[in-house]
Amino acid sequence: MMTVLGCIVDQHNHWFVLLAALVCLGGSWVMARLFHRAATTDGVQRVGWHFMTAVAAGVAIWCTHFIAMLGFSAGTPIAFDPLLTGLSLLIAIAGSTAGFVLAGSGLGRFAPLGGGAVVGLAIACMHYTGMLGYRVSGLVSWDVSFLVTSVVLSVTLAALALQVGMLIHPFARNVMAGIFALAIISLHFTGMAAFHVEPLVLPGNWANGGELTALALAIAGMAVLLVSGGVASYLIDDRVRSEAAEALRNMSSGIVWVSPTGTIRLLNERVHELFGLDPAEARIGMPLAQYIANIGARCGWDDELVRRIVDAHFLWMAEPGVTRLEHDFDNGMVLAISCCPIAGGGAILTYDDVTEARTSERKIAHMAFHDTLTGLPNRAALSKRLDEEIEWARASNGRLALIGIDLDRFKEVNDLRGHAAGDQMLKVLAQRMGGLLQEGDFVARVGGDEFIAVHRLGGQRHLLEFVAQLEAALFAAIQLEDSDVVPGASMGVAIFPDDAADKETLIGNADLAMYRAKSDATQAVCFYEPGMDEKVRNRRALAQELRDALQNGQFEVHYQVQTTVEGGHIRGYEALLRWRHPTRGLVQPSEFIPLAEENGMILQIGRWVLRHACATAASWHTHYKIAVNLSAIQLADPDLPQMVAQILDETGLAAERLELELTESMIFADRERSLATLRQIKALGVSIALDDFGTGYSSLDMLRAFPFDKIKLDRSFMAQIETSAEAKAIIRAVLALGKSLNTPILAEGIETTDQLTVLRTEGCDEVQGFLLGRPATRETILDSGQLTHGRIDVTGQPREEAA
Repeated sequence: MMTVLGCIVDQHNHWFVLLAALVCLGGSWVMARLFHRAATTDGVQRVGWHFMTAVAAGVAIWCTHFIAMLGFSAGTPIAFDPLLTGLSLLIAIAGSTAGFVLAGSGLGRFAPLGGGAVVGLAIACMHYTGMLGYRVSGLVSWDVSFLVTSVVLSVTLAALALQVGMLIHPFARNVMAGIFALAIISLHFTGMAAFHVEPLVLPGNWANGGELTALALAIAGMAVLLVSGGVASYLIDDRVRSEAAEALRNMSSGIVWVSPTGTIRLLNERVHELFGLDPAEARIGMPLAQYIANIGARCGWDDELVRRIVDAHFLWMAEPGVTRLEHDFDNGMVLAISCCPIAGGGAILTYDDVTEARTSERKIAHMAFHDTLTGLPNRAALSKRLDEEIEWARASNGRLALIGIDLDRFKEVNDLRGHAAGDQMLKVLAQRMGGLLQEGDFVARVGGDEFIAVHRLGGQRHLLEFVAQLEAALFAAIQLEDSDVVPGASMGVAIFPDDAADKETLIGNADLAMYRAKSDATQAVCFYEPGMDEKVRNRRALAQELRDALQNGQFEVHYQVQTTVEGGHIRGYEALLRWRHPTRGLVQPSEFIPLAEENGMILQIGRWVLRHACATAASWHTHYKIAVNLSAIQLADPDLPQMVAQILDETGLAAERLELELTESMIFADRERSLATLRQIKALGVSIALDDFGTGYSSLDMLRAFPFDKIKLDRSFMAQIETSAEAKAIIRAVLALGKSLNTPILAEGIETTDQLTVLRTEGCDEVQGFLLGRPATRETILDSGQLTHGRIDVTGQPREEAA
């Protein structure tokens, strides 16, 4: 070691040594960065970067050697052989190229060490080739131990430098440059310590000191130019890479550029974000297989799955065109992965987080096949599911039940309590029915208050059990606001293939059975029978004809007289709607009024009846009242008071001559709103009569809450008044109640003089019935002279039975 230091201190020009060291360090610094750039590329680019690295390394090696040689004091004149000197430069560049290519080949974990050893040998070969071209005037001898030591140092340190250069650590390039410079300097000065000269005076052309200084400066300048070229290339490429990296960082997609050999050449930070990878787990220069294995470790994939994914990537890279697929990860993320092969080999992999888009698509798809209010499948979903179930039944020789469901009180709740209450009812019932479903069962909402259930026969439970569970769910009370409401439902059942051979017929037959159940108050469930088609078709036809009846003037209003018990004085008339059908004849209200309520026509019809009755009464030129019945739906209409006022104004009828009749059950459906509506009507001067008293709630609280102008005793009591002491006692109690409230009592359904006599004895105020007069048209009443005489004489009139 002291010999080497002595050689540096005693036999070298210190300025030349410093210049050589600067050239060596600068060239090594540039070489380390070019080598790193070569390691992060592939293909032709990698070869180019390796060559530039070798040039920078070769220039650093050769220039360091020659500048130091020019500063060496041999104690005798010197000269240089130009051929060997030039050859030494080529050896440095060629050997470095081979070593760098081997180090970055990825052939194994020891490839950097092997490549570094080759570069170290190139340094040694360059040095001693240059020494062969070093001419001195004297005898040259070599110390073999120093010579071997110099070669070992060169090979060892160069191998270590390239191994460090392959590390990911940010300081690796600086450490590599320092070790590589040490390899060059240690070889040179150790090798020079092995060099001995015995001066002799020999003839020849020898260089002087000035020439050597000029040559050293020229060589240093050449080194600076060559190294600067490498620096410029590095900086230009670094600028391009920085701009590209910035663009990649700003991209929402993850980008990975894979070389033909399966090495990552470029990637952006988005890749780390998407997969939660550390920088060391996805980096430039990493094999694609290792990169995917790191992703698999994060996602919990087993080795077999990782292997299949790696194979798939190489398969995509080999196929023409863009390959695109989506992968669902366990954390809920959905990635769209695209592989775009590049001409000449390799591919660009892109990763797009489409979780939000797919979530939105699923929501849209769910909305397309599900009811937004209840969450149940809709009509479109039912059609699709029914096709599948029928296909299953045909393939397996199975049977399928279709159950049509129509709620009984939804329209009433919706009209009387508001849409919010109706929606709440639908949601509760949907939840109940959904909770009953087992494998093979299905239920969908197909209309406002219509549902259809599908049930495979022969499953774990019998059809009757399933229907019974549906019935229990639909008839269990629901709490709406401050009261319990029993929804109720009508269900029709049709079976495939027993009752139908196709989907449309199956649905139609279940619908027919459901309408049969709806028209029969004694049963909630009805199974399809071939004979019911005609009756249901007639009912549907009647409903359709009802829509045309109002426009075609088929409705009539008949009037039934109301008189006092004492003297038979006329108090007024009740307006009763009749439908004179062109082919069916006179259709009873009990047939078409429920249809009008179901089809939503009752408001239009009720408005027509009220206007017609008021106009008729206004034309009589008498003080008699006209009584008009209201339906529950009319009472729930918030515009009812305004409509009544408008009709009175249009017809010219005095408000005190109009009496509106309604039942107690209509008020109980929505007590507060009903009473508020009635108070508004009563404020107009219109009378309010409580109809059918004694058959509903008969609540004394109702009579206290609202001051009715009249109480109408239901006709059902009249049939038993002559024979039943209980019926007579009830009538007597009601009459007493009316007197205590100062409210007139009108008894309906009077058909015999005996009934009238009993009522007269008990003190009833007013009566109405066939004994006094049947409902008649306006013309009939005018012709009878009732309006003129003002009283009805019932003495001796024969008893007539009600139609």
